Amino acid sequence: MIIGTAEERRGYDKDENLMSKSQFMSLRKKCHMPYKYRYIDGIKDEDLDEDDVRVIGTNGHTTIEGFFNNLIAKKFDINKHDDITPWVPEHGKRNIIHVNNFMRQYCMITDGNYDMVPLYQEVVAQEGTEIGTLDEVWQMSDGSLAVIDIKTGKFKNNLADIRIETAFYARMIGAKWIGAFFLGESDEYPHGGFFFEEIKPQLMKRLEADIEKTWKIRRTGAFERIPTMLCHFCDHVKLCKKESTKEERKQLTKMLQFARSKLG
Repeated sequence: MIIGTAEERRGYDKDENLMSKSQFMSLRKKCHMPYKYRYIDGIKDEDLDEDDVRVIGTNGHTTIEGFFNNLIAKKFDINKHDDITPWVPEHGKRNIIHVNNFMRQYCMITDGNYDMVPLYQEVVAQEGTEIGTLDEVWQMSDGSLAVIDIKTGKFKNNLADIRIETAFYARMIGAKWIGAFFLGESDEYPHGGFFFEEIKPQLMKRLEADIEKTWKIRRTGAFERIPTMLCHFCDHVKLCKKESTKEERKQLTKMLQFARSKLG
């Protein structure tokens, strides 16, 4: 159920009795060290600059939230012949593509009428020991709910993670539908891509198993250090290398070199 706004419930991931979505997704990865460093050891991520993907993502979320707030304040008196540019809040140049892609997708979804708005935005929900902040909650024509996430990255061909992530949210409020706006460019989706589907029983079964598994890792402290390509993006890679065994450092170096070769 929804228990408040993100601002009201800030800092819930510090509660040892709760599992946030970020903690859950972190513990689902092969390597558990990013989780340990951040949530157990309390080591903060390195300082972020204005080009950091998380800052860009936050700004993108804020802009879209502001856009819907403007629509709500205007009582939906817009029609497809109006110029909707003034309705979009100011945003940095790094978010232009994300805003443009969102507007294209939103235009297609509403058939150019721009007459649909979320039931809730940026709200915290909780079910049992699981908690998280939902980007958007939409209500379908039959009254059922849909959880929609905002992603400033590219549309992914493998949607396994986003299905689990959005199902984690949906479970908290009994939503039957999950979806996401992918606002980054890609060869397959030059204008971003929209994912939306009804939750399947097998997805919820897999989610329940993953929740049980991640709680077991967390309670036992059985954190594994397994170098992967994702080490290239990890804020704690220097510390991890320092604490690694000789064999782990060798594998970590190999993964970092491989990631750099793939990224150019």
